[in-house]
Amino acid sequence: MKTKENRTPSLAVALSILVAVLVWMIIGIVALKLDVKMVIFIAIAAVSLVCYFGLNNSIDQIIDNMASSVGNTVSGLFFFFLIGMAIAVWMISGCLPAVVYYGMKLMNPVIFLPITFVLSSIFSLCTGSAWTTAGTIGIVCFGIGMTLGIPDAMTVGAVVSGAYFGDKMSPVSDSTNLAPISSGTDVFSHIRAMLYITVPAYVIAFVMYMVVGFQFQTSGGDIQAAIELEQAILESFNVNIIVLLPLVLVVVLSVMRKPAIPTLLAGIVAAVPIAMFFQNQDFSKIMNCMASGVSLDIENEIVAKIVNRGGISSMMSTLAIVMIALAFGGLMSGSGIFPVVLDALTEKIKSPRAYPAIVILTSALLTIATSSNYVPLTLSGKMFGKAYDDVGLDRSMLSRNIEEGATITAVLCPWASSAVYYVGVFGVPVMEYFPYSFLNIITVIMGCALPFAGLTLVTKEKVAAKN
Repeated sequence: MKTKENRTPSLAVALSILVAVLVWMIIGIVALKLDVKMVIFIAIAAVSLVCYFGLNNSIDQIIDNMASSVGNTVSGLFFFFLIGMAIAVWMISGCLPAVVYYGMKLMNPVIFLPITFVLSSIFSLCTGSAWTTAGTIGIVCFGIGMTLGIPDAMTVGAVVSGAYFGDKMSPVSDSTNLAPISSGTDVFSHIRAMLYITVPAYVIAFVMYMVVGFQFQTSGGDIQAAIELEQAILESFNVNIIVLLPLVLVVVLSVMRKPAIPTLLAGIVAAVPIAMFFQNQDFSKIMNCMASGVSLDIENEIVAKIVNRGGISSMMSTLAIVMIALAFGGLMSGSGIFPVVLDALTEKIKSPRAYPAIVILTSALLTIATSSNYVPLTLSGKMFGKAYDDVGLDRSMLSRNIEEGATITAVLCPWASSAVYYVGVFGVPVMEYFPYSFLNIITVIMGCALPFAGLTLVTKEKVAAKN
């Protein structure tokens, strides 16, 4: 019996499949409110049928395309377990509570907005979670801002900017790991590439919060919420400079360009004896917390929200989304659907300066269409990887552009899950805090404009020269 040869989809067919998948994601996530994992899983089933009956792919080929995509990123996926462990042990050791405590000391009503921005940045950088930042430090700052007469929208805008700075830059953030996994680079190369845009954007945003904050100058204000938070942390943890050692170690090793997994492992190991000797936690409890998350009996509700989290188990839902989305990306790439569309695009666009804006806008549109930044974070790298290779751009540039389009915009789309969460926490509509989310807006603008002008491009040649 003669075996049928695989068919390469025509451009019209490939585009039709992409449009159909996008429409399904909008319907499934936005209209039907299905879990994103099921939406992608159903898309996999549908595209697999098209590949089998329409493109003559065998079942083994379809499975291999999906499996190879997931298998090529096993080391990156393993990093997610370390993230959950790190957050748990840094909490129970008092490391992250100490960051909150010392950060609250900086709170000054005269410069409330920039301090809120910086404090949210620090906490989000340490935890890797913009949502956690909103539900903890964000709530405290929001309450203090109300007592000082600061408009709610401005306070939330400052929290959003700071929180998503950390969510984008932290090595323990899921988005900071998803983008390089799908792009084919490592997390610290990814973070270094983001510095080109993030640092100037951060400085500009800080200055803008300073300028806006001048109109609310005051010498007083009720900051009882901050005082109560500081006292509750002192009652629950032994706060001192030494407990910050795990974070300092991770920062130092990162600057020295050590590999991501050993770096995070070092931060985890360093926190264990600190939890034992300074917080009087026994070894078994520390290990169990790293597996299942921290669960301490803390009276203060805000401190309890800050501390009781983390663990390997907390990462399983995210990991499931990543693996399913990676499998879908592998299916779309291996069947020729992505390559056909991108080949048609790259035939017309040869300049490396144009691709950052294309990837940023594509990732933003996918986020808006699917109400989730997980879809572009895991698919855009598979879609544009070859195009970046062909024009000489490094894969870390690709991962940077994906984050600039996906992570940053998620909280600015009213129906996206991130924005819905923030509106639920603060009760401030997206369109009200949008204009004050300075870092998010500036990052997207600079991320598109500067590379187009030939600036901040990370090329393979530059990376090779540094190494």
